[in-house]
Amino acid sequence: DELWRPGPNNKKNKRRRLAYQWLSSVMGKEIHIGNLNEQECREVIRLSTEKMLEKKRNGKILSNTHQGPDQGRIRRAKKTLSEILSEKIDPFFNKYKKKLKNDKVGYKIKMMRSVWGSCAYNNQISFNLSLVLCPEDIIESVVAHELSHTKFHNHSANFWNLVYELYPESAIVTGK
Repeated sequence: DELWRPGPNNKKNKRRRLAYQWLSSVMGKEIHIGNLNEQECREVIRLSTEKMLEKKRNGKILSNTHQGPDQGRIRRAKKTLSEILSEKIDPFFNKYKKKLKNDKVGYKIKMMRSVWGSCAYNNQISFNLSLVLCPEDIIESVVAHELSHTKFHNHSANFWNLVYELYPESAIVTGK
């Protein structure tokens, strides 16, 4: 796993190590990014959501504006995980954006509860930060899917044809 590999003791490696440690502590087990299958990714999302709701119910999370001692660490961990995911998304995003001849589309990464990605009416794409836990074939499939929504804002036959044209392995990944 790229995070645990020994390397220069620079700020970026330290931030990545801390992000993985934070994610592992939230999940209660050691997490190795990219080594999880789709079912395990969904389980990680489910467990992390449950833990967050449990903390909220128990009063450990007062509000979104509360800046407790861990808030800065959590924010830095999310930022680092977002950078890691961007490094994974960028090659696929740029490749498919070029194929679609669509230079005006962009993306952002954020926490989402129940979807891997979404495409707004203005073609702004959002990806779930939890994708950082998924293998690259899942990430590539989600990128192809969301970029296809920039041409077809529905799940019509034309949409699915475009998804499979961009990334033929999507049929294997999605099970369709």
